Amino acid sequence: MSTKHQKSMQASGKSDNGQEMKVVHQEAYQGPLPHPDLLKKFEDITPGAAERILLMAEKEQQHRHQLENEILIKESENIKNEIELKGRGLIFGFLLALLIIIAGVYLLIFNKSLEGFSLILGSIAMIITPFFFNKTNNQK
Repeated sequence: MSTKHQKSMQASGKSDNGQEMKVVHQEAYQGPLPHPDLLKKFEDITPGAAERILLMAEKEQQHRHQLENEILIKESENIKNEIELKGRGLIFGFLLALLIIIAGVYLLIFNKSLEGFSLILGSIAMIITPFFFNKTNNQK
């Protein structure tokens, strides 16, 4: 809730030497509460209105803070979940690479050298490639 209040006054006249003078007085007010002059007028019209307006502003502020805290909590939970998912991905990737290397060693033991070397080199390439071609920007 934001209120704006502007007041402007103009006065004109002639000075002692005959020059025309103009004086302009401007006042501007902006904030969550009405201008104190308006607040007094509300109170004059309806007794207790100023107190109710102040309470309304306080409740709005509390509500806004509560919403901001909830957003921060949700963002924190999202970050934790993202870290957890990345960790699981690393673990499963490591287990898959280990399984492929074991299969390659198994093939080498049973005289399938071409297939065994292919599996081992392929899995090593799969592990090393992200380090050379990492295009993600970690700075946000």
